[in-house]
Amino acid sequence: MKVVGLHIAILVIVASGLLCVGNTSAQEVKNLLVNPYFAEKLAGWTLEQQDPFVKGDMMPDSTTKVIGEYSLKMDIREIQAGAETWRAQPKQTGLTLMAGQKYTWSFWAKAEAERQLQCQVLVDVWDWRLLGLDEPVNIDTEWKEYYKTFTCTEDYGNARITWLCAQTIVDFWLDNVILYEGDYVEGLMANEIEMKPSPVDQQSVLTTTWGKTKSGQ
Repeated sequence: MKVVGLHIAILVIVASGLLCVGNTSAQEVKNLLVNPYFAEKLAGWTLEQQDPFVKGDMMPDSTTKVIGEYSLKMDIREIQAGAETWRAQPKQTGLTLMAGQKYTWSFWAKAEAERQLQCQVLVDVWDWRLLGLDEPVNIDTEWKEYYKTFTCTEDYGNARITWLCAQTIVDFWLDNVILYEGDYVEGLMANEIEMKPSPVDQQSVLTTTWGKTKSGQ
């Protein structure tokens, strides 16, 4: 009976290991984005806006957030009749993605009223071709997590993630934005996982390295 029990235990362990193969764990996640919960306000994030088609502002907001001190607020004041959804889009650029790699892009969002955002991953130069993701999300007045998993269609070193938002003047907020390799992992918080250095951190590293080189260290 002891031998049988041992065999069963081994089978359970092996089966558990097989179930884990191909899945991403929280310990393995590395965020490919900079400043993902806006600790440095808008560093690393830009607003692409086509005036006069859309008039609005992107700003850090300390009055509502998921983690940290700020969220990103998109305040849309005016949209010209017939304007395409891409006429306004908060984005992060300079991302290196690999062909055939599965990625998950998760974020938290809420809005003043129900509205839609169009999530895209694409190249950051003309012809702005897509790299595997072009899907909508419907958000409402409560903070919720949303995620999209996609497979990148080509190797590219200057990709962007972006939310096309010129569908309506309804304001919205974003926080806890994470882009990582592999399948969706529940419950990730950007302040608890490894992330890409922010532009400020990268400049600090360059300054420190240059100082050491000049001093002969």
